[in-house]
Amino acid sequence: MEGRESREFGEFEEILWNALGAFEKDLETFKITPLLKPESYKALVNLLLLHVPRVHEAFDLVCKSQIKSQSLEVFCGPKCSACCRHWVDSVEPFELIYLDLHLRQRDDYPGLQLAFNRREQAHIKSVQQEQFKHEDLKLYHYFLRDLPCPLLDKEGNCGIHKWRAMSCRMFFSASPAQFCVREATTSESNKNFLIELPEALEIRLAQVSLKFRRLDLPEGLFSGLLKVQEVFGHLGWPPDPYQDNL
Repeated sequence: MEGRESREFGEFEEILWNALGAFEKDLETFKITPLLKPESYKALVNLLLLHVPRVHEAFDLVCKSQIKSQSLEVFCGPKCSACCRHWVDSVEPFELIYLDLHLRQRDDYPGLQLAFNRREQAHIKSVQQEQFKHEDLKLYHYFLRDLPCPLLDKEGNCGIHKWRAMSCRMFFSASPAQFCVREATTSESNKNFLIELPEALEIRLAQVSLKFRRLDLPEGLFSGLLKVQEVFGHLGWPPDPYQDNL
């Protein structure tokens, strides 16, 4: 693995580096498989509840730091959700399990599973379009279907904002919302951008996710959440005191 010494980090990249390192260290004793016993699953839940918020908090600091250093004006705000029609990919496996832990508490959890499945089927239809040879065009075709994320609330706010994946946290717009919808996203006025991590941090993040490789979770948000339910749904919800940490 590429070492920390191979490049210089800023203050907040260093915080993220350390958060990922602590997470990886605590995962060393785990063999995470679809055949986890209930007690091992509960222990894994505790680790996720401890470390994932720390990783997300550090990642947010990195994003804010990069935006500030580049003097970018961000137009994203409450009730916008214009970008929440994209297919969300590259979600880390530990984020999928962590998010599912919170979604399980909702009364509409069964309905969410159905909504995730409908989004997955729409995505499959988009990627199977033969006239689109490039992956970006296939994803654009899905975006044009104008399917809002099932996790939005009735006001258009993100219903999982506190627990959302880094793939969502890294996406910003330096242009007004009217340039973030449908065909307007291809105009010169659209200034969407992604926050990119230094290579060494990407490698360390990949090392953490590698601990979950035996679960074979898809990287797509909706397909991944469906697979988490398939893998861990039979274990039920960890009893107290685990619920107290949510």
